[in-house]
Amino acid sequence: MKAQQAWYIVDWFARYEVTIKGNAAGADVPLADLKQGHHRYVRQKVNGRHKGQGYQRLAQVARTVARLEACMCVFPKLLEIAADDEPGLRGWIVDEQGSPATIEDLAFFTGFRPKTIETALEILSDPRIQWLGTAEYDPLAGPPRHTPGSAGSAGNASKSGIPSDSYTETETESNIDIDTDTETRGGGAPSEQEAGNPEELAPGGHSEGSGGVGHSDSDSRRSGGPPPPRAGPPDPRAVAQTLMLALRITRTSRSEKQYAADVTCFDKIGGFVATGAIGPPAKARAMCEEWAAEAMRKANDPVKWFMSKFKKQLGANGNEWNNGKS
Repeated sequence: MKAQQAWYIVDWFARYEVTIKGNAAGADVPLADLKQGHHRYVRQKVNGRHKGQGYQRLAQVARTVARLEACMCVFPKLLEIAADDEPGLRGWIVDEQGSPATIEDLAFFTGFRPKTIETALEILSDPRIQWLGTAEYDPLAGPPRHTPGSAGSAGNASKSGIPSDSYTETETESNIDIDTDTETRGGGAPSEQEAGNPEELAPGGHSEGSGGVGHSDSDSRRSGGPPPPRAGPPDPRAVAQTLMLALRITRTSRSEKQYAADVTCFDKIGGFVATGAIGPPAKARAMCEEWAAEAMRKANDPVKWFMSKFKKQLGANGNEWNNGKS
């Protein structure tokens, strides 16, 4: 099966994500340590009446007022869409079923014309801007953790101009701010002005670069990917959360009562996995994740299929769902 590609917010974990304690997360915080449930707010840096360098660069690459307006209307809504999910899905641009969102989906969610969405995606993913990126969709790991083209290190971040304290803020979710002023993402010459559009932003000057980068070359900008392999015994809550995400069990897909029951059920599964009830913990976790993926591919009721598989394996190891050891 061909891997799906999805749009994501670049530097989501470092710039926008929040921990369980309400602190700014940073690029390397595990999914299990992130705030549970959907975000109610999205952190955003306040530049007030001033234009930051990132905004000025965006204006330069957009070249026209109309294209700049498209970007500044679409991007805040993309942040809201990316924040309105569980950890693992947050940061990706997905639809209400947890599948990669299309231009048509985003047009429906925002009320903007598909052409407006397409223009914004093209400019915001330009390598000189890199507010958006595309990557192989992996809801178990979340979007790539580092800016495309970077080594993902603090040293590289500071060299490129990211303030050293932008990753260590510890304010609560309701008042910390994110940096939509992406001063560090790219530089370079402006793209060619669109023919026939009189609303040029930068008076004078000559084009030295090519036009905006579209979807076809997004592969060359991919980097990051899932975190390194896990070591040590798995955390039961992290196992539960990973499996629920893999089976698309979210607050928006279930009733409140059913979701609460699912959380209890999968916390119990996480406990079984972590204590070796179905085999060595690390192998058991990997096996459960494979079952979840298989359930999503072949079953009409993935959760029921997964539970049947899990309970069968539990019994094969001399354990029972309700009574522990048989």
